[in-house]
Amino acid sequence: MNCIRIKSTVLLYLIVLLTFYSCKNENKKSNLRLHKTEQYQLDIIGKDNFKISLIQDRIAHKKNEQWKIVVAHKNNKSIKVINKTALFRELNKIISTDYIAPKNAKYSYQNSKFEGVEAIEGNKIDTLKFCKILDHILMKKKEQLNLLNTNCYIKPSFYLKDQASTDALKLINKIMKVKVSYNFDNETIKIPATIFAKWIKTDDQMKVKIDASLSYNFLVKLAKEHDKIIPSIHFISKEGNPVVLSNSELGDRMDIFYENKILTNNLLTLKDEERKPKYIIKNISLSALTSNRNYVEIDLKKQELYLFKNDSLIFQSDLVSGNESAGMSTTKGAFFVKYKETNACLEGPGYKTYVTYWMPFINGIGMHDASWRKSFGKEIYKTSGSHGCINLPRASAQYIFQNVSPGTIVLCH
Repeated sequence: MNCIRIKSTVLLYLIVLLTFYSCKNENKKSNLRLHKTEQYQLDIIGKDNFKISLIQDRIAHKKNEQWKIVVAHKNNKSIKVINKTALFRELNKIISTDYIAPKNAKYSYQNSKFEGVEAIEGNKIDTLKFCKILDHILMKKKEQLNLLNTNCYIKPSFYLKDQASTDALKLINKIMKVKVSYNFDNETIKIPATIFAKWIKTDDQMKVKIDASLSYNFLVKLAKEHDKIIPSIHFISKEGNPVVLSNSELGDRMDIFYENKILTNNLLTLKDEERKPKYIIKNISLSALTSNRNYVEIDLKKQELYLFKNDSLIFQSDLVSGNESAGMSTTKGAFFVKYKETNACLEGPGYKTYVTYWMPFINGIGMHDASWRKSFGKEIYKTSGSHGCINLPRASAQYIFQNVSPGTIVLCH
């Protein structure tokens, strides 16, 4: 009886011991599985030898993940990131640099005619589409993503075969037949198609446009050849002193801005025209500068502006002119207001300024409000002046803007 009990006890002990070691071994295996490092690699390929390998080292059942980005098309450049957010951010940086942007088809004037230049496909990737597709591929744990089989690449909007391109060429050929000429007194100047052919462009929507800057430059040259300039201007200043300005832009001056609008419109609407140009200023009477004053006088020494109408002084204001110590003094001479503009952006080397009232009168120099200044007049201009413009208090600039027009004479001395 005792023997049976001893055997039962030994058997129970052996069962417990086996169970213990079995559980211990299972725990060891489980721990090995928990700490096992898994590796996943996705190869992304595309145009022009584009290849990026994404390598993920991930510990099973752990949330943290590490990625290595190997950029094969950039000499195997390697970048390590710690999560998917950082992965996508770095990929966006990579694909957003060193690409060839797509270009629409266009027409180029060569050998006396317009010839088609086919669109350029390029290799620029749409980052938003790329990220959406990549996220799906990563979830599926696929091993390759071929961008050539996706719509990730940004394509040109127009090819030469498109109807819009064909229509554009038809219009261009019609524009080339437009007859444009200017009548200066008894001389007629015809503009040959070979000249305005260089102004014809197509925009991003394949719409035919005239490059207004090129046509403007042509008219500037035409005006220089036919405008009649008064070489020097004599007048009596507000203080009663005789002044001679040898730097003059006064005389018979074509309104280039107006003529440019007419010229570009005539071409686009296929309108033939021989026209007498409109003049912004013409037949200057010397009496307008003496007995019947109609102009803006800018006294740089006194830093004052005077506005005369019908020989009466109707307004005056303090001003700040060009910075004398910086070599940017305002140019002296006889000029005229070229045009007027509200809410203009003035740009130059090292500055970008927004003004409400802008009245240029010579080479980007003009009268305008200067809200950033707290004071005007006196000797501010000597060390803290403008870049050459006439700075005015806002109220002064507004009044002058309302009482001058393109062609108003500006005498600066």
